[in-house]
Amino acid sequence: MVYQHRKDRSNYKIADDIYNTFRDASKQLGIMVEEPYWIELNDENDKEELRHKLREYMIDSKDGIFRHPLICVAVLGFESNYPAFKEVFQSYQMPS
Repeated sequence: MVYQHRKDRSNYKIADDIYNTFRDASKQLGIMVEEPYWIELNDENDKEELRHKLREYMIDSKDGIFRHPLICVAVLGFESNYPAFKEVFQSYQMPS
């Protein structure tokens, strides 16, 4: 789950509501949804920050294990950032 989190602007509440709604709806279908890995961006407009945080998740320096997300959900404050996010997700072949 990717969202922007700054003192003056945070999309955490929206991201958390999306996760809780998805989890609750999935229960009714008998599907278990695990707690997501939360990625906080300081600047939603910074594509390189997004790339860096995704790489940190995929290649954990603690254990060196490679992880590829099954799906990546991004909460965008600005619709104009959608093409940049989609480009990054596609470069890593992540469904989003």
